[in-house]
Amino acid sequence: MRVIRIAAIAGCIIAAGCAINTINHVYAQCLAVPPVDYSGEYPVDIKEHKASEKWESSISRIEKRYDGELPEVDCIFYGSSSIRKWKTLDEDMSKLKVLNHGFGGAKVPDCLYYADRMITAFKPRAVAFYAGTNDIGKGASAVETYYNTLKFFRYINQELPDTRIFYIAQTQQPDRQKYWTKMHMLNVMVKKYAKGNPMVTYINTEKKMNNEDGSPRTELFVEDGLHFNAQGYEEWSSVIRPVIYKKLAHDKKAEKKSAKKQSVEKPYETEPLKGNKLTK
Repeated sequence: MRVIRIAAIAGCIIAAGCAINTINHVYAQCLAVPPVDYSGEYPVDIKEHKASEKWESSISRIEKRYDGELPEVDCIFYGSSSIRKWKTLDEDMSKLKVLNHGFGGAKVPDCLYYADRMITAFKPRAVAFYAGTNDIGKGASAVETYYNTLKFFRYINQELPDTRIFYIAQTQQPDRQKYWTKMHMLNVMVKKYAKGNPMVTYINTEKKMNNEDGSPRTELFVEDGLHFNAQGYEEWSSVIRPVIYKKLAHDKKAEKKSAKKQSVEKPYETEPLKGNKLTK
């Protein structure tokens, strides 16, 4: 019996070691993926993913909220159903003028397809973006989803160069736990990319939304194991809110400082004297 137990323990150790090596290998692959050069030498084609047309009714419903009069906005929250179902968004981001443009089931190419109508038409100061879980959950690889995400970033940078992008990290969902390695790898790649793009800020929500052992906090989700409950949104927003507030406050301060420099008064100029000349 003792021999069998020792053999079983040894087998577990070997299996764990193999699993760790596999994870490390995937990490190395992801960190080695070079970011696509979206330096502006060519425009991003946002309409190439024709399958996205199936979301037209959802997009039209969002547009009808405004009846042709687009409001001023600080930050548009854009992405899949986790954004759409965020019913307390206005309250959670009360210091900002925010709009919720989430639509259920959206993948990253879908978000890119409608970005002209949902983002650039409104000219927001910032975009908070959450998408990618549906892509990977439907079979896309982490690298494919990463490159599609970079296309989205590039399009916003291209059309709205002064608009800041906040990328909300992928969240581990209880019902999609088997895909977490891929989702986490996507987070790793985007985080690395954001360090080199000053207009993209990565918001790391993993620590807050996971248990200490790395498993998802199931108490933060509704029964479907995909979407947050009220407590989940409270925890999520507690991480997202301070990052957005701080960055936008810093940007506003910089804008005021720049405007002040540009408004330096011109030297006082007198008009030429008019009237009779002095005579001897």
